[in-house]
Amino acid sequence: RTLLRRPLRAFVADEIGLGKTITAILAMRRLMDLGLARRVLILVPRVLVKQWVMELGRFGVSPVRVERLSFDSIRERGFPEGVYVASLDLVKRPRYADRVAGVEWDLVIVDEAHRLSLPRSGKKTLRLEFAEKVASSRGRSILLLSATPHKGDTRDYLNRLLLLDPDLVRDFRALDRPEFYAASRNVLIFRRTKIDVNEVYELRRVFPPCKVLAVVVPATPEEGEFHARLIRFLRTKILDFHRAAGTEPRALGLLNALIFKRASSSPY
Repeated sequence: RTLLRRPLRAFVADEIGLGKTITAILAMRRLMDLGLARRVLILVPRVLVKQWVMELGRFGVSPVRVERLSFDSIRERGFPEGVYVASLDLVKRPRYADRVAGVEWDLVIVDEAHRLSLPRSGKKTLRLEFAEKVASSRGRSILLLSATPHKGDTRDYLNRLLLLDPDLVRDFRALDRPEFYAASRNVLIFRRTKIDVNEVYELRRVFPPCKVLAVVVPATPEEGEFHARLIRFLRTKILDFHRAAGTEPRALGLLNALIFKRASSSPY
């Protein structure tokens, strides 16, 4: 469905484990075989750079890693034809953004594309600004990949689709209609679920039902002490804040829970 397009601009939003990476690499290889993708830029979170390099190697592709130490050398050589893998958070920086966006890429792949978010404030992030620069070339093929295309914010979701189709109206209210969502499904955005694989594509149970078993593990003495001290800290500090601000202490339980959750999940 997608490879018939020139250029190829689509959002692959399959559930986790259904092969978005492989789909993107196969599409890339097909475009390369047709001479339509001589320069390819793959933008990923830093933690996935190594994984993408390994996956590309399985398909006989030897990519160039764009790093701080290698950037100047690659730029001086004019970004020769090939496949490049870069951390989005590196190339979005002012030092690199214009230079990378100015390269004549034939295909740009963005993994974890839900990170190209439009905050409710409307102020664009550096990630989104960079993506818009790259997507502004209408003849460039673009593949967005994410298992969570919609994060609950309609404007945020529609703004990602605007990256793919610059001819869409820029009015979010006009696009936020059942007719548009129906028209864009399997046209701009493609999403398969594990149920689809079992019941439509394979007609067999490729993915068995998931059974969740909760296991209760006693806290260590250190964890118990951390928990108790954190609770005491939150109870006093949140009240101190309200006293200093002269505001009425409300939703203390919710605030405690939210901050406790963040503090408890911090590596530090």
